Amino acid sequence: MTLEVKIIATEKIKPASPTSLPLRTYKVSILDPLFRHAYVPMVLFYPNDQTSSDLDDAIAIAGRTQRRLKQSLSETLTRYYPFVGEVQDDLQIEFNDEGVYYVEAQVDEHLTDFLRKPDIKSLHILLPFDPNSMEYISTPYVVRIQVNIFNYGGGAISMCTSHIFIDGHTSTMFLKAWAATARGQSLEQKCVIGASKAIHGSKESSVLSLSVNLRRKSLSPFLESSVGNIIWMVIAQCKVNSNLVLPFIVGHLKNSIVEINSDFVEEIKSDEGSLKVGEHLKEMAQLYSNPDADYFLVTSWCNFGLHEANFGWGKPKWWCISTLSTNTSVLSNVIYLVDTKVGDGIKAWVCLSEQYMAVFERDPELLAFASLDPSPLEHDNQG
Repeated sequence: MTLEVKIIATEKIKPASPTSLPLRTYKVSILDPLFRHAYVPMVLFYPNDQTSSDLDDAIAIAGRTQRRLKQSLSETLTRYYPFVGEVQDDLQIEFNDEGVYYVEAQVDEHLTDFLRKPDIKSLHILLPFDPNSMEYISTPYVVRIQVNIFNYGGGAISMCTSHIFIDGHTSTMFLKAWAATARGQSLEQKCVIGASKAIHGSKESSVLSLSVNLRRKSLSPFLESSVGNIIWMVIAQCKVNSNLVLPFIVGHLKNSIVEINSDFVEEIKSDEGSLKVGEHLKEMAQLYSNPDADYFLVTSWCNFGLHEANFGWGKPKWWCISTLSTNTSVLSNVIYLVDTKVGDGIKAWVCLSEQYMAVFERDPELLAFASLDPSPLEHDNQG
């Protein structure tokens, strides 16, 4: 089902009180340049228990919801001051309290109708900028948010964060803090999947990279609310004509992850850390410069707690990763792993080019263990 979205208003939401910082300019860390020119898009869907069958009542409820969300966002930004800065260039962010870009939109559709069989290709319409333009690369905003209100209640909150400064963990911690503030509460500090045979194609090799969260690897653990790209990439390469099988690839990745321990993190934090990162970038450049190889990225969003992000609408009925473009090549060959609501399974958002997807989604081994594009309503218990 294709969505029709009308923009009602756009504005900047600034922190409730000005930030007082001795340092007004942040220079990106040695890890941040790995992710320049990338935004992390996500959308959370809420059915809203206050839904009314009367249009006037629904409009009134939507108005109260928007006011509560904007006020709570403003309050939350005082604790996440880097989010209200501006990207000056690829190397620094100016903390100037400019605020986050905020959009209010009306969706000409019932949320339950859309969730029965979501049109994945139309999810980008719910994002806070035109994904077919170059706006998301040239924009100075660190964070962009769009609140979409569906007919007769229910909504979808989308957020895009600049990956040069904010990783997935940081994004989810911010959303949970905002949700807690919207409810009038304070936030407490609190699998790899292999490449399928279908995606090897005729290329001579495949390169699989996996993002690893460094926060819990350090001797002195980072705060859950720490901001930045505190992640590392581990890589496995498989030659198509070799006898390597999936267990070997998984074993290689596991061994690489084991090496990312507290000693590794301390080395990254030391004065020699830039040399370590430079060597890693050189290794990645050599692998990714091969035109006869396929490249795949796996990133895990498990245990981030987005199923608990309650803004007053209740917990989200569904949340998902969106794309930044209708051009499938922009986000091809990326796999997002997300835990289910009850924690007994894994959902995989698999983004492949069309020719690979056509083979992948017909793989009998995959179909024996997975459901393709399940309805969020029919699989409510699984999230």
